[in-house]
Amino acid sequence: MQKVRIYKPPTGVALMEVRKDRSVVLVDLQVVGVKVLRRADPRRYLRQYEVALSTLKALGLQPPKPEGEERLVLKYRGRLILATLIREGGGPLVRYVIFIAFSPGVLAKLARRLESNGWRRAAMLELKPVRSAHHARHSASNTGP
Repeated sequence: MQKVRIYKPPTGVALMEVRKDRSVVLVDLQVVGVKVLRRADPRRYLRQYEVALSTLKALGLQPPKPEGEERLVLKYRGRLILATLIREGGGPLVRYVIFIAFSPGVLAKLARRLESNGWRRAAMLELKPVRSAHHARHSASNTGP
């Protein structure tokens, strides 16, 4: 089993509407450069999945009750992303995918690439760190006479 540790809280949550077959969803992800970490256990990240769902609920964007739910651990551009595939009607059709990112900017890039493949962005919340203002240091040197 592959171990991937998360030391920081999520920096972004995205809800994408897909309406495609599960196998097509996985191919779409692969085409845009996402790798599914098959050896990683999604159960290790239950807390992060719960945080994402509660965040979507707080925004008033709760996906419908799933008939089937599949959790995946992904890597995109070397960054860890958690995903939940939500199916309706008990069939193979995936209606929504929830993404959870732990690095700023990753979800925006991924969402743009998936939108070019027919996915629709239903909601996205991304937290970016605030950079502090860089103050120039002045030295007081007496080089003149």
